[in-house]
Amino acid sequence: MKTLALRRAATLVTVSLLVTGCIPIPVPTPASPPRFSSEQLAQITEGFATRDGVASTLGAPDLRRADDRFWIYHWTVDRGAWVEIPLPAKLGPISSEQLILVLYFDEGGVLRSKEFAGADKSTSDRYCTAIGVCLEHRVFTGHYTSGGVVLYGFDDAGSTVTVSGSAKERVAWPAPSASECLVVL
Repeated sequence: MKTLALRRAATLVTVSLLVTGCIPIPVPTPASPPRFSSEQLAQITEGFATRDGVASTLGAPDLRRADDRFWIYHWTVDRGAWVEIPLPAKLGPISSEQLILVLYFDEGGVLRSKEFAGADKSTSDRYCTAIGVCLEHRVFTGHYTSGGVVLYGFDDAGSTVTVSGSAKERVAWPAPSASECLVVL
């Protein structure tokens, strides 16, 4: 008798959850397409590519810093999706990877460094290259997923690029103009 009552209660709870639409189910979906193909990335080679060549291959950068010496492209690759059952609402990706390509040009406009920045383990808001060029301060993009998840990204007005470690030796940082900040707090 107890097992029958327990089954009825479990069935009632399951039906209630299905009716209200609050069961998120992971659904395997193909990863979102990459922003750039491997062929495009191979075309921009250090020591040969120029700003004009990079712009014609990859398009305009998302961020420009230090007298146009740093060009930064960023995008997100989403894998899988959480879907709410029985309502067909997509809640967001199962996993998401932020990809950040950092290009450094010399004063003559020739590409000197091409690196991907990886997530800094100490914070979720900072991405650094192996030589020490870091991008931080993500901002609200003004967009949400259909499930109401807030989307963040980097932008030219609110995000910061810093150099440390061996990047200080390799990167010739220009002197700030009268309208630029010397120190970011």
